[in-house]
Amino acid sequence: MGEPPLPPNGPSGPIDPSGPIDLNAVHASMPQGLAVVSADGVFLEANDHVLTMLGRTRDEVVGRSVLDFLHPDDSW
Repeated sequence: MGEPPLPPNGPSGPIDPSGPIDLNAVHASMPQGLAVVSADGVFLEANDHVLTMLGRTRDEVVGRSVLDFLHPDDSW
C-alpha cells in the first residue's frame, strides 16, 4: 500500500507535492478562525473567520493586542 492520493486541486490550483506550500492561501481557506499572534500577544494576521467572530475589519485587528478583545470580566 502506498500513500493516499493527493486531492487534484488545492486552494491555489493544482497541487505539486514537490513544490512550496502557499501558507497564505492555506490560512485564508481554513474553515476555522486562525490567527498569527506574536509572542507578546499582538495580532500579526487573522483570517476572515476570526474577523467575523470579533465583528471587526482586518485593519481594526492586526497590530492590536489580543487582550483588547477580551471582555473586562475575562481579563486578569
